[in-house]
Amino acid sequence: MLLESPVPRLDRLLDYLIPDELDNQVVVGGRVRVPLGKGGSRLIDGYVVDVSDQSTAGVSLAEIDSVLGGIPVLTPTLWQLVRSVSDRNCGSAADVLRVAIPKRGVRAEKGRAIPVRKESAAHPSSRRAMALSSGVCETESGPTTQGFNDIAVLVSSAEGGVIVVVPDWRDLA
Repeated sequence: MLLESPVPRLDRLLDYLIPDELDNQVVVGGRVRVPLGKGGSRLIDGYVVDVSDQSTAGVSLAEIDSVLGGIPVLTPTLWQLVRSVSDRNCGSAADVLRVAIPKRGVRAEKGRAIPVRKESAAHPSSRRAMALSSGVCETESGPTTQGFNDIAVLVSSAEGGVIVVVPDWRDLA
């Protein structure tokens, strides 16, 4: 379980018990509310990242208090991306998740039956890599954006979505 907390020492997976009455409601990727701290007097929201029969914590575990949504909003692929982005930028996964997964009312979520979308395997022929021949460069006639125009053509002609990866200032050197 990953807690929605900006506290750096909580930027790790924590183990909680699933009580019998919530066993059929907890889903991997779903949101739950769990106790935090001594005595469990403070409740905090979190995401179920994995479910296991064993705990590596080595202590008695607190139980999940309630399920906030049965829709798996944190897919395994999204979790890997969130962890990678937060590690790369020295941030917390909870900070990245606040941007990646919008808040929505539990009432709206309970009123809808949204099917889980299966992860599709990319076909080798559907992947295309493009290197910019030029980005924004100063020329005698002013700045040119030809490389970005090439990407715009690729995006407009693509089916099923496009991911555009551009370097940040650390990678430019």
